[in-house]
Amino acid sequence: EITSLSNATVSNEIDAEVSGVLLIDEGEDGLFSLDFSGTVPDGLKTAGGEDVSYVKQADGSLKAVDASGDDVFLLSSDGNGYTLTFDQVLQTPVINTTISLSGSSVVAGSPVDSVTQVTQNGVVINFSANDTSDATGIDEGSALGIDTINASTDGYGVNNGLVNEEFSEVAIIALDDANATFSNMSVTVGNFTGNTNSGDVDVFNYQLYLDGATVGGVVQVEATEKADSANTTIDIEGSGFDEIRVSATNLGDQSGAYKIISVDSDVTTSSVTDLDLGFDVNVTDGDGDVHGGDFHVVVDTNADSVFSSVADVSLDTLIVDSLDEGS
Repeated sequence: EITSLSNATVSNEIDAEVSGVLLIDEGEDGLFSLDFSGTVPDGLKTAGGEDVSYVKQADGSLKAVDASGDDVFLLSSDGNGYTLTFDQVLQTPVINTTISLSGSSVVAGSPVDSVTQVTQNGVVINFSANDTSDATGIDEGSALGIDTINASTDGYGVNNGLVNEEFSEVAIIALDDANATFSNMSVTVGNFTGNTNSGDVDVFNYQLYLDGATVGGVVQVEATEKADSANTTIDIEGSGFDEIRVSATNLGDQSGAYKIISVDSDVTTSSVTDLDLGFDVNVTDGDGDVHGGDFHVVVDTNADSVFSSVADVSLDTLIVDSLDEGS
């Protein structure tokens, strides 16, 4: 019978090792077998990008191997506690999620020379802005200075709450995680110049980036609305980018301007939560009585030395073989 069982935490390093509590009362019948099992977390990979699978060993231990058959870690016991030993580093878990950023998501008045950060569904987004002299306001080679992001309840922009052509303003929305990417993004903009002349049409300009390099060219989308109380939703062409820079122009004599009402996007990113390896252990005595339990080993995949919380250990009800003498 298992009398005590514990969770454990371990660093994500080659040769890292952790031991946990596994106390067994063998009783008069003695310990016949001890077996570990578990379900591989979805998408678990080595740092080298190879898929991980579990292989049960003849002695009851559980070995994780990569797609090449090389050892990743071993969970074992000598009957006095359990030990998990790493042969490879594990990849930080990847999650697919969505973000929806409105004006209330952004803290107003970000200081100059800083980045306003917003965290949503475990995704960290960096908002920043600058001034440029380029006609579209996006040419990174002509940057003149760093601006501030300014938000209100109905959206956000630069300085005065608008992305304004007059001041060559550019709003920048970027993912903080170097391994994260946007896809299926749409941007809703509003608070247009309000001029009713047929030639005065505000234009939304955007440029995508990945790892600091441009993806495609500048895309220009004419607003379908003119009134300052109406909005236009723009589907961003492209996926697999980590930054978008937006600016305003106008087809007429006016200076283009608009407010970013919301940004909605799918995001693939590294999880900020540590990897949770869940395992089962079952012990069987000489008479066939079986007792099991569930425990967790948390791997510090985000390398912050702070471990995510997991479910408590649970012990099953002792299953007594009906053929035991005296039953």
